[in-house]
Amino acid sequence: MNSLGNRIEHCPILCKQDGSAIILRKIPLNDRQIQEGWLQDLIEKSPEVLPVSEIEPAFTPLISVGKEVPTSVGRIDNLYLSPRGYLTIAETKLWRNPEARRQVVGQIIDYASELSRWSYDDLERYVKTYNRKFRGQDLGILDTLRVYAEIPETEEAAIIDTIARNLQHGRFLLLIVGDGIREDTERMADFLRQTPQLHFTLALAELQLYQSETLGDGAILVVPQVVARTKEIVRAVVRVEGEAAAVHITAELTESGRQPVTLTENEFFHALGNIEDHGAAELARQIIKDMEDRGCSIEWGIGSLKVKLSDPSGSGRKFSLFSVDKNGDVYLGYLLNQLNELGLPEEIASELVRESGKIMGKSLPEPKSGGWWTKLSSLKELQEHYDAFGSVIEKTIERIRQLSSD
Repeated sequence: MNSLGNRIEHCPILCKQDGSAIILRKIPLNDRQIQEGWLQDLIEKSPEVLPVSEIEPAFTPLISVGKEVPTSVGRIDNLYLSPRGYLTIAETKLWRNPEARRQVVGQIIDYASELSRWSYDDLERYVKTYNRKFRGQDLGILDTLRVYAEIPETEEAAIIDTIARNLQHGRFLLLIVGDGIREDTERMADFLRQTPQLHFTLALAELQLYQSETLGDGAILVVPQVVARTKEIVRAVVRVEGEAAAVHITAELTESGRQPVTLTENEFFHALGNIEDHGAAELARQIIKDMEDRGCSIEWGIGSLKVKLSDPSGSGRKFSLFSVDKNGDVYLGYLLNQLNELGLPEEIASELVRESGKIMGKSLPEPKSGGWWTKLSSLKELQEHYDAFGSVIEKTIERIRQLSSD
């Protein structure tokens, strides 16, 4: 694995349609046109420039809920919340002096420690204050999330619980964002992982900045990079529990050729392991394998896994086939809406519901447009009928594929 010291960097070249090329120059670290306030504003207005999806999908998409957040140990530069209920603390640094590099890790950990003392209501009050100041709207947490993502009413309580639990346990992504992350800063990440009292997900993200006078309008090309990955740091989760602040650290490293398990997946199986049906987790894993073998994808929601099929016609949309929540209950729903949107027969959804209900000996209501959903069974009940249910899902998939290609 190459270290940062061995990286060979090249300036990007912008090729135009007429065949000409524009060479973009890298903005030097000591260029005074770029200030930390500029970088802070950039990642607030355009959080997608931060490569968080490469670190842990549960923290994405980043939704800005705070800027210059006041705490007793200083102000958090930027604060984000994902629709799944995961918080990201971002600290921006332009590496113009060694002192900043030495202090930044301890500083962001202090911020995380302070934030872990907040309750859900504390965060709700701050989010409303932030929205009034910067968005001109009196929006709380859930209303803010709804602006950027579809939040079914059935998942509201789970989102609130997840946020409250993540605050209590100090489960945050600490993101140090700079314009030239140096190797000595990477060594700070190693120190964080090895220190038992530090309990957070840490990532170092470098934003390389390039510019050309030819482009005009002061346009700047931003090239993000997860520097911490060069040291194989994927996740270092720290839980601080109770008034005594007992510390538990879990460091998870990526093995060659193996995808890391997401936080939401870990929480889902942990919840399944606590219910009385001890075979629930095993069946859920079997479902994941079988559905992926059938060409479906698994998306992790708030305490649930969702089995989806990408539109064979290439629209980029996905069909929701069924879901399993963390209580071990299996649900059907939403497929009718997606069929309507893509001009496919509603009968596909109706037949899926009827056939699935027949397998379980139940008469389920016909699917309706809107936020319709219905419980099919528990995983325990589904166990002995699983092969037949899998055949119904496979038949549904084949009909969608056939009709999409006509």
